[in-house]
Amino acid sequence: MQEFQGIVTDFWIEERNAFLLLGDHKISLLPYVGQNFSIDILDETMCLHCHKMGEELTRGECPHCVKRLAHNDLCYVVPSLCHFARGSCREPQWSQHICFQEHILYLSQTSDLKVGITRRTRFKERLLEQGAWQGLSLGVFPTRMAAGKVEKKLSEFIKDKTAWKKMLTEQDVALIDLVSEKEKLTSFLGKDCQEHHEHYTFNYPRLELEKTSMIKLEIGLGISSRLLGARGHYIILSDGFIHSGKLLGRKINLKIN
Repeated sequence: MQEFQGIVTDFWIEERNAFLLLGDHKISLLPYVGQNFSIDILDETMCLHCHKMGEELTRGECPHCVKRLAHNDLCYVVPSLCHFARGSCREPQWSQHICFQEHILYLSQTSDLKVGITRRTRFKERLLEQGAWQGLSLGVFPTRMAAGKVEKKLSEFIKDKTAWKKMLTEQDVALIDLVSEKEKLTSFLGKDCQEHHEHYTFNYPRLELEKTSMIKLEIGLGISSRLLGARGHYIILSDGFIHSGKLLGRKINLKIN
């Protein structure tokens, strides 16, 4: 048996593996698939940004940081609402570095056909975070806001959100012809769009899911379940799914046997 204890500070997905950063331990999940995971949620939290202890957390951040940081503002999710030019950005320097770099507008197949945007440098990473079967770039835009304006137009007839349960439970999905879908959308891309073609497809192991509900995390309520895998932001156990964001900033005790 292996045992780890500490604050969960990160979770990320790669093409054939997923990793949990727990205290000083970087835990690769792939070697433990099929083994029993016992997780105890302890009564200790830490904001991953300001490091304040004992706060209620949202995706690992305390209420103060949720209100203060630009990546939590609505305009980061809906870039067409960007208010940088009005001088009211929460973090102008951060936004200049993040929002004013090139962004890809893309189509992906997650639970359904979906449109989205991401920084050009992290397209593949973003697709894996969403548990996508595949993704195809539509074009490159000079800023997040420019890409977001076109995304908003396309979202009138293409979904811009993933149905997490459908994404996690569907098996043997037929791939959509994203190239054909892209050809239908060229007239919407506009003059700010630079032609770009980047296409990824991903394979996921077939899972024999026993339960398909979200596991509720509570202090003092232990979880003991067999690890089946990970996809997108989710850890998949025989008793259901854990959204990794619910673990961020929490102190846990993890036993694997």
